[in-house]
Amino acid sequence: MTIRVLSLTNASRSFYRQQLRAVERYDVEHTTIEVPGRDDGDDHRSPTDYLRFWRPFREALSDRYDLVHANFGLTAPFALTQRQLPVVLTLWGTDLYGPVGPLSKFSARYCD
Repeated sequence: MTIRVLSLTNASRSFYRQQLRAVERYDVEHTTIEVPGRDDGDDHRSPTDYLRFWRPFREALSDRYDLVHANFGLTAPFALTQRQLPVVLTLWGTDLYGPVGPLSKFSARYCD
């Protein structure tokens, strides 16, 4: 049985792409929605970039997915705004121990 995942990320880094390739071996299909804006290699996106993420995320939601995978803590609040699909969260480190750590920790409590 194929599992269909809507994957949310703030940057399509090499380790993220490796993760996607690894799960594809287990019959997992994924669609990635990336936070718009400049990726300077340090996960920096402006608050405006995250606000611009809202529309593509909402437009991508459909009943064709089995779950939402929030990659990076700042994508978790978006994933949690929908209630029909389970939410899985992957934290990358800076999102847990950096200045956005409290929001990531709060969001993690509500993920599946």
